[in-house]
Amino acid sequence: MSLRAEVVNLFADHARKLAPGPVLNFEVGRADDQAITGNNSYAQTVTSDQFNTPFIVHSSFLASKLDTGLENPRLIQADDLSPAEANKLETDTKRLLGITDLSTDKFECEMALRSSLPDHTLDKLEDFSAGNLGATSLYLRGFPICPQTDQILLGAGQVLGNCFVETSETPQIVQHVSPKAKEEHLQTSSSSKVPLYMHVENVGTDRVPDWVGILCERNHERAQTTIVDPVEVMNQMLIDGKINEVAYLWEPMFWIQTPASFGSGRKRTYGHSVFSGDLNRPSAKADFADMGSTSIQHANAFELFRDYCEDRAASVCLNPGDVLFMRNTGSKDPAKNHLQCMHGRGRFTPHSEPGLQRLLKRVFVQDRISA
Repeated sequence: MSLRAEVVNLFADHARKLAPGPVLNFEVGRADDQAITGNNSYAQTVTSDQFNTPFIVHSSFLASKLDTGLENPRLIQADDLSPAEANKLETDTKRLLGITDLSTDKFECEMALRSSLPDHTLDKLEDFSAGNLGATSLYLRGFPICPQTDQILLGAGQVLGNCFVETSETPQIVQHVSPKAKEEHLQTSSSSKVPLYMHVENVGTDRVPDWVGILCERNHERAQTTIVDPVEVMNQMLIDGKINEVAYLWEPMFWIQTPASFGSGRKRTYGHSVFSGDLNRPSAKADFADMGSTSIQHANAFELFRDYCEDRAASVCLNPGDVLFMRNTGSKDPAKNHLQCMHGRGRFTPHSEPGLQRLLKRVFVQDRISA
């Protein structure tokens, strides 16, 4: 059996495990063999540029979508501060966090925030950091909007790991994201008139954050943040019989370029795959604005993956005081079950008054490496 046939069989076996019902028949045969399919069967010809050998994949299960959305705890888990808890946090931040200098790289605000957050919220953050929530993102609601929101977001991020500055893009550890007229039609976080394609944050850089945290100060425009689990999307493609397309996504035939916000530091690298690692819990490396392939077959598979992601994505409209932490990379520790997500944003029309336009605070966090 050729290497390509072994790869196809691997995905076929994985798809069989994902099937919602009993599988009567799932096999790989040569394209010139007699194909016998019933009313409940699916047949697909599988080819490869590298091995140039056609195969037919036969399966008997029907396509069935997995449930996603805000009600899906695998995608989003939430926690709410009561008004009394928010008032206490605001009072404490004025007293404990107001003196913190964000430029000193000494984040005393983590310890201060630990003493001010309600136990249930701190427990959620710590469980999320340890990979115990079984969710791709954590949605915290009801935080106070006050002059210390930068420190609040930074302190919460420090509970997850180590916050850092991506100096190639910005000198600020807490980035302020708002619409810019000159970028309204670009694929940047400051655009507005076009959807921001779903992506793994800073996927084309040397230092990809493990977590991305955003705090909403203003969102009069009701812009939607989108979230999708790429592994769930891959599994759905397998359930739908897209064996060949998924196999292409695992091959190192893609290029990635750093985001436009890196300016002169932007570069393109080759030899990437969209998925890598363990088939049951792979890591995804994808950005639909800054990634592609010179191979038509691989480019088409990536476009299909994008269509599936858009179809599977959940939308969240962040309100002032909402904090959203997203797991940006796959699990680096085999003992932990970090579930990765990609994120994006819908189009919107910025408020006519600049002081009332959408404003998000953003922070990048890396895992703490245990000795």
